[in-house]
Parts: sequence; structure tokens; C-alpha cells
Amino acid sequence: MPLDSDRILEDIAALKIADTPRTRRYLAALDAKMERILDRVGDALPSKFYFDSDDPRNITEGAGYMAFFHACPLSRFHRSARLRDAVREIFDDVLHHQSPDGQINTRGSGGVERPGAFPPHPYSSHGQSWYLEPLLFALLWMRAEFTDADRARIERALYRTADFICARPIYQVNNRAVIQCAINAFCGRYFGEERFLKEARRHFHHMPVQVFDPVSGQILEGSGPDGNYSGTTYEYLYLYRIMSGDVSIDRAMIAALKWLTRVVDRNGWQTFCGVTTRNVFDPGNMIYDFLPAFERYSTQEPHFQTLVDDYLVLLERTGDLGASGHSVSPAIWALLEHQPVSAPARAPDWYADVRAWYHRAATGPEHFYYNEGYDHLYFPVRRGRVTTCVAARGRPALKDLQCWSYLKEPPVIYPVADYPYDHDLVHASKVVAEGLDTAIQGASGLQNPDFCWVDAETPGLILRFGRLWRFYIFTPRTTLVLSDGLAGPYHVEWVVDTSICGTPELAEGVLRYPGRQGRLKFAAAPELRREGRAATYRFSFDSGPSWFALTDESFVLHSAAPGHAVFSDQDGVYDVAYDLTPASLDPHDYRPFPNRSRDRLRVTRALVRA
Repeated sequence: MPLDSDRILEDIAALKIADTPRTRRYLAALDAKMERILDRVGDALPSKFYFDSDDPRNITEGAGYMAFFHACPLSRFHRSARLRDAVREIFDDVLHHQSPDGQINTRGSGGVERPGAFPPHPYSSHGQSWYLEPLLFALLWMRAEFTDADRARIERALYRTADFICARPIYQVNNRAVIQCAINAFCGRYFGEERFLKEARRHFHHMPVQVFDPVSGQILEGSGPDGNYSGTTYEYLYLYRIMSGDVSIDRAMIAALKWLTRVVDRNGWQTFCGVTTRNVFDPGNMIYDFLPAFERYSTQEPHFQTLVDDYLVLLERTGDLGASGHSVSPAIWALLEHQPVSAPARAPDWYADVRAWYHRAATGPEHFYYNEGYDHLYFPVRRGRVTTCVAARGRPALKDLQCWSYLKEPPVIYPVADYPYDHDLVHASKVVAEGLDTAIQGASGLQNPDFCWVDAETPGLILRFGRLWRFYIFTPRTTLVLSDGLAGPYHVEWVVDTSICGTPELAEGVLRYPGRQGRLKFAAAPELRREGRAATYRFSFDSGPSWFALTDESFVLHSAAPGHAVFSDQDGVYDVAYDLTPASLDPHDYRPFPNRSRDRLRVTRALVRA
């Protein structure tokens, strides 16, 4: 059964775990992480591993993490004296450095959220929430390992921290505000004080609840979703839900899980990099934070069980599974929430096909945040075997089409960008011409970008970048990208992150991977540039139209001319007609076109005859 808010502390302390292949996989990953920590510190207490970080957040997180292993009867480290003594050492250090106003601190001088000599800034309750949370979990799991007097002394100290946090609500739409609400609710349960719970629920529905986009399910970090912090926010939405008992957010929680499945491919690699607000990529860590809720809500959406199996492969590859992190470790909550549920044999429409994602037929799978203009705008697409995303507006220099995957294969194309984000180190797929870079500038237009979703049996998307028009046609196994409108020379670049995609083979008219179906097809010969793990394939054109197909081996281009193309794949023959004529009929007029101009792109399909 899912964790019950009315008896949440008893359920957490009891660590009742179903014995299934999935839970054994979680436990094995957790134990492996703890074994590496113990090996690293040698004969020393494992608290050394955390003290060496010089960061109160890591140190207090370590107390909760080690306490779990000490308490878990299925762990190889159950009742470990070394873990017990290490947790006690961290508590002694915290109490020694705590300030009179309740702020938690530890030895050392590192950590960006460490209390300083000055009065606390208005949002310091965020950092204090990070520190307090794992200490309370550690006390739950190791309650019997402290004398009554020591436990009372520790709880008096942590109660002062709870008071400090509760008095400083955070009025933001991001992870910080949600974390503070979640820890307020936790304090209400732990200390048995209704005022903490009441404040958590009151404040959450004042401003932090706006992290939910009620239309698309996005989890917002300010003015858009984030490649890392949307996961952080969601993990603490989950903690707020189980601690507060606030059932009113269950529908939004499930909508957010479905949103995540739309903006990652079938393996969990992120596709929405062009609109992230802070971190471009952190795929494993972000998926990890959603894992407990996938387990919790799988009774309502059984397909979540299939997705967890898919995403665990990525988490094992990135090394995230079993690691400590938000709420001590998301693996712990996934372990406690897991319940045997039979997954459906067929993926539901909300997962399988972009046409089930529409909010309005006029704008298709439009995901956006609007505040006197579009802060971000993107179109995630899954049809049949294909997963991709096209970003029209956003902060990073990763707009346009950056990611494309076929079934559960690694991506065919994927950009390179690191944390912290540095524009000069980004390698992105794009069209480049004099005064034009589609990955940097985004779609043209002021408050209203020039975009148009074409709702049809074979849907399409139109974007305008200055004089350049980009047409994207989505079949169940092909994404055809047509570019036209430039009178002078231009280049089209496709980027492969070889650490994620693998190393492709370049043959005449195709970029492919050994033993895989997904590929990039083209007519021109590219120039290859390598820089680190980035392989950039650059195609040069004097002017006029160009085409590229992200597809499989069945794709054939039968004809291509300005305004018209015919291609086929295993599912049919497609006749594509597009129109660059401005609404004014003046060939020199490239002002914004109405978003309703979907007659500019027409795609008709004929079935392939056997």
C-alpha cells in the first residue's frame, strides 16, 4: 500500500518492504553505494566521508543515509556499529555548531547555504530545511540508539530549527518554496504540532503551488521547466504530499509524471534542453527524483511500472540509483512505495502518441510559459517509434530540434552542454547563416513567435526564423525536416554526443549506428568536426531548400523541389506541399505570419501497397 499520511512516521520507521525483484534491485543498489563509502574511508568511521565534503548539506544528508542502512533489516549493513557511531558523531557536531536562533551548522567552511556572521537572509529557511530533514529521518530510524536524555536534547535543538524555518516562508515559484513547505509538514508530523502542518498547507497553496502547470503538467522552476530542478521540486512535492496528506494535489502529481514521460525518450534521456531555466541536463538525477511517485501512483496508472523498468536502466548507467540525495535518497522512498502492479500489455495513448497530448487542436502539443511574451515554448512529440522535441523559445542556446530517438535505442542526435551552463561550450544542432543561428535566437516574432502546429493525420510544425522557414513532419517512424527561404548560403549542423549516442558510421546519404535502426538521411555530403565528445556534421548549401530525415532504413525520398517533396517509409507514401508566400502576397514581406496559417503545410499519405 502507498505510504499513509495519517501514520506516516510509523510506516517510515517500520521500513516494511515488499519482497519483489524490483525492491531487491533497489536494495542491491543502495547497499552497493554504502559499500563504496565504507571502502573509501578504510578503518575510519564513515562520517569522515561526509565531513570531508565540508558542506553541512552533505554532512546532515549522511546522517539520514547511514541511519537508514542501520535500521533496514534487509540491508547487509543492518545494525552496523560503525554506522551507528558515525550518525552519533554527526549529531554531536551539529549540536556543537548550532546557533542560538536554531540555525544548523557543522564544522568546516564550505557549502553555499551555510549560515554566516550576518543576520539570516529572507530565504535561509531553504538551506535550513535541507539540513533539518535528514536529521529528523535519522532520529526516526535510530531512535532506540539514543538514551532518553540524549534524544530529548537533540529534539529540543531541532525544534528550534523547525521554528526558524516555519517563521520564514519563501514566496517563490521554484524548488526552494516547495522544500520549505514539505519540511514544515514533516515537522508537524514529527513534533506533533498542528501549527507546522497548518502553515505548510496554507503557504503551499498561496504561491508554491504555482510550480504545477495545470494545462500541460510541467513542473516549473521560475519561468520554465528545468533539466535538474524540476526533479528537485517534484521530489519535495512528493514529500509534501505524504507528510501533509494534501490529496488535492494528486491529480497534478500524476499529470506531472505524464509530462515527464513526454519530455524524455523511452530510455529517460531529456529532450527539452532548449527551454530549461537553470541546468541544461541532469537526466539521471532528474528521473531519480520522480521515481518514488512513479511507484506510488502506479495503482492509478499501471503503465508507470513499465516506465520504471525502462528508466532504471538509465539510472544504473548514470550511477544515480541507490545514491544519497534529496530526501536522503529517492531509492528509499521508491522502495517503501513499491507495490506489485501488473503493467498493461499496450502503452496507453497518453504515452504513445502526440495526438493524445493536445490541449487544443490549434496548438497541438504546445508547452509554454507566457508572461507578456513567451518565456519558453516547445513541442514534445512521440509518434509510433519516434521521440523528439522542437523548442521555439527558451534561455539556452539549444533551441530548434536537438534530440531524436528511435524506440529504445540511444538517441541518433544529442547536443553537448555541461553544468554549469556555458554558452561557449555548447554544441547544438541548428541552421547557421549570416545573422542567423536557430539554436541561439529561437523563432521570430515579438510577444507571439511565428509558429503553427498543423493538426492532421500526419501532423506537422512550422517555425519561422527571420527569412528561414522550418517545416517538421512527424510520421510514426520518420521526422522530416525541411528548410527554405534563405536567398544566400547557409549551413545545417547536426550534433552527436558520442558518450550518449555512440559513434556513428558515415556512408553515402546516411549517418547510422551499427546494429541499430535509427539514422539520419540526407542528400548532401557533410564536413565532420570533432571536439571532445561532440561530433558535428556540417552540411553547406548555396541557397534554397534542404531536407533531412531522422528515420529508419525504410525511408526513401522520391522527389524534392521548392515547395514540394514526396517520401515514403514502411507506413506509407507522403506527399508534402509547403508555401512560403507571406500573407500580404508580397514576396519581399517576411513579417510575422498568423498562427492559424496551417494551410502553409499540407501532408497527405497513401498506404504502401504490398
